[in-house]
Amino acid sequence: MKASPETTTEQKEITLDYLFQLTMKKKWDEVVDVYRQHSWAQSAKLTHSEETALHVAVSSYQTESTSAYESFIKEMIDCIPKRDVFDILSIQNDNGNTPLHLAAAVGWVAICECIAAKDRRLVGSRNLRNETPLFMAAHHGKLEAFLCLHEMYTKGQEVDDSLCRRSDGNTILHSAVAGEYFRLAYQISYYPKLMNWVNMEGESPLHVLAKKPNVFKSSIQLGLYDSIIYHCMLVDEVLKKQKYKPAGATHSTDINCPENYRTCVNILHLIWTPIHRTFTGETPTTALSSTA
Repeated sequence: MKASPETTTEQKEITLDYLFQLTMKKKWDEVVDVYRQHSWAQSAKLTHSEETALHVAVSSYQTESTSAYESFIKEMIDCIPKRDVFDILSIQNDNGNTPLHLAAAVGWVAICECIAAKDRRLVGSRNLRNETPLFMAAHHGKLEAFLCLHEMYTKGQEVDDSLCRRSDGNTILHSAVAGEYFRLAYQISYYPKLMNWVNMEGESPLHVLAKKPNVFKSSIQLGLYDSIIYHCMLVDEVLKKQKYKPAGATHSTDINCPENYRTCVNILHLIWTPIHRTFTGETPTTALSSTA
């Protein structure tokens, strides 16, 4: 006998209530079972902030206990039918954030990789502030998550600068400098055009940096030429670009000299080079002119 629509609706409500309880109790292994048994539950919004169980799971990230349930969250993602994966992983909460936005914001690299591997277009999804997951990673200073999403989206192809800007005109470089994430800011040299982009207030990343004299050893405002001399004296070696390496691989992120100095020199060099070339016809030789 075929179930009536009323019965089906009632059964769904019971299942959703059960899923909500499991989600609030963070019983992710049992949530996986519900996801497998009822594919429609994968797109169900459970909270007042319009989040799915996957949103809540990613938001519950804690560095000290992540490994205990990371595998279950990967199972939640992996059990989504291939035909539905983009639509379900594109579901937004009331701030327009997808699960990938949330994973990028907290720097959960393994989940960023798992989601982005399903469909690289998810890296370009935008929330209500027009921020992409790539932007979120940079805004919160999550270097490994940023490198992961950058590598998975570009896959060796030309970078897409449009992913790096939000509605107020701020770019990932503005955010990295404002947050004093200088190690990450240097890596953003993958996107050289951002050096010259200004936000709605007419500020470039260099303007943002100029407002932060406290990040430099002297803590004083210097003129342009004095700044160039000051920082070039402090930078004595080249910082190579880092690349994301999947789980299990290792690479060093140690930097021998302060990353804030090197970031300033990098920005100044990109600005100074075309000026110098215009008047002399030569490319100036600085610590960063040989960067690979």
